[in-house]
Amino acid sequence: MLGLAVAVLLAASAVSHAQSPPSPGFGASSPALIIRNITLIDGTGAAARPGMTVVVTGNRITAVGGNAAIPQGAQVVDGSGKFLMPGLWDMHVHPRGEVAVPRFNTYGDVLLLANGVTGVRIMAGLPQFQKIQKAILAGEAFGPRIEMGSRNMDGLIPRQPLPPTFRDATEEAEEWRSVNAGEIPRAFQVASAAQAKAAVTEAKATGVEYVKIHNELTPEAYFAIASEAKAQGLYLTGHVPTGVSVATMSDTGTRSIEHWGGMLEGCSSREDELLKAQLAALALPPPERGTRNQELRRMAVESYDAVKCAALAARLKRNNTWLSPTFMPGGGIKVQSERGADLIRYVPNPLRTRWQQQAAAATEPPPQSAGDQELARRVTARNREIVIIMKRAGVDFVAGTDSGGAWRIPGRSLHESLAEMNNAGLTPADVIVAATSSSARLLKRERDVGTVQTGKLADFVILDANPLDAIANARRIDAVIANGHLFERKALDDLLAQLAATNATN
Repeated sequence: MLGLAVAVLLAASAVSHAQSPPSPGFGASSPALIIRNITLIDGTGAAARPGMTVVVTGNRITAVGGNAAIPQGAQVVDGSGKFLMPGLWDMHVHPRGEVAVPRFNTYGDVLLLANGVTGVRIMAGLPQFQKIQKAILAGEAFGPRIEMGSRNMDGLIPRQPLPPTFRDATEEAEEWRSVNAGEIPRAFQVASAAQAKAAVTEAKATGVEYVKIHNELTPEAYFAIASEAKAQGLYLTGHVPTGVSVATMSDTGTRSIEHWGGMLEGCSSREDELLKAQLAALALPPPERGTRNQELRRMAVESYDAVKCAALAARLKRNNTWLSPTFMPGGGIKVQSERGADLIRYVPNPLRTRWQQQAAAATEPPPQSAGDQELARRVTARNREIVIIMKRAGVDFVAGTDSGGAWRIPGRSLHESLAEMNNAGLTPADVIVAATSSSARLLKRERDVGTVQTGKLADFVILDANPLDAIANARRIDAVIANGHLFERKALDDLLAQLAATNATN
């Protein structure tokens, strides 16, 4: 444990941060905070540097070096035997779950900071998230930095309600209540050029910089959105719609491609045939569609072409298209619920109850046939080859989790994703870059965040073990500094205890 004591003054009653004044000493900051004699992993991909001193003044890093001057009256921490790296970014989250922990908005804000995550990219923007973003920037609330795109832009989904009327506070509040109970955020439903123009125009009016693409868009609707987004100065990010190639998405202004969709097809010599067949499969009943898509997956694996894959990698690099694969541990909802059982006490009651009911109602999937097991192994092997080809070409990766959905619990999910990225072929150093400086560059925030360098915002994590030796060591968190505020291990543990206690009484 670090030597600098942080007094944690936690409110006795469960009130929101808006009703409670800031607690002196909680998330403590001082005129100058010094971490000395620590091993620095700066997030650039450079080798670790032992014996370093990091000086924080206010919320900025004002000096980094072996002989950095220590200002008079500074609070000094001995970092001997510790490791310091930039705060992590989860680049695919869906926040929800309000809590009555003073100065925090959602349970995810607590869990993310406790796991060293100091920044997030929200991948389905809602008005409530902008309010949370402003509160954090103003110092009225604690939580990771927020970057936010538009609402999902999706196809026609009759079963899903349409978004609230723009700037109708009553409708927006009703949607936020439904999201807190586990419903998905409402999406723009786009099936024509006119609807694309209206959706992108509204997204632009909210102040976002990017448009989130979702699965159900037709190719025609996708192209209409891409054209309108370009005209209005917005870039795209998101899922690969059925029938659209990864290369086409890259060419039409998609800065990051989520969930690894379309990558096997993009590295196949039969890509055009596969895309047409996937579109045709949409007309089949669900059981038949599943069987057909499995056949197409096998076709993609068998027609893998390393030369074509290298050409795709060169194209993504040329277009500055990032990959956000959201690699996560496998298993259905029952397996996920077992994996997250020890964290469920941190999840607010409405979400916890819903998730537990879903897990209880889920049926065990039928055993995989020998053929399906072999296909799964071949898909894993091909994906690893693709990762290596993309890495060799210099394609940028970022880390994300899709946390917020059932049993995707914020914080730990990111560490699970980092481990899966490592398993897929990236080194621990690659993974750290993906979760720090690469994320900052994607967001065009590299002047302020992503690395531990003089002039950057003070977002970093102090670890008990070297994450370059094993990425699992990134979980061994001794302290988190977020926007210049220090949260020692005891402060983080006390916060987690309060979160669990609050959930137990609400």
